[in-house]
Amino acid sequence: MPQRESAIEGKVVKWARDHGYLTVKLQLSRGWPDRLFLFNGRAVFIEFKQPGGRATVMQEIIIERIRAQGIKAFVCDNIVEAIAILERMDWP
Repeated sequence: MPQRESAIEGKVVKWARDHGYLTVKLQLSRGWPDRLFLFNGRAVFIEFKQPGGRATVMQEIIIERIRAQGIKAFVCDNIVEAIAILERMDWP
């Protein structure tokens, strides 16, 4: 049985908090990524999906708008990928 989106998100959020990241659950208008992660003056948005899941058209549009502002935004369907993205934020 595939891992649920919420389970992936929950494990990544726990890892992030354990490592000093601030996390914000976004409940804005439709299409916005699930979470905002803040660390060392940097921000990244992550939309979580179950394995093999894809962003909706609206999510893709909003993610592109976020990226156009120079802010990182990703769609992740597994824990390892999401944590790897967050680890890259660990710059001085």
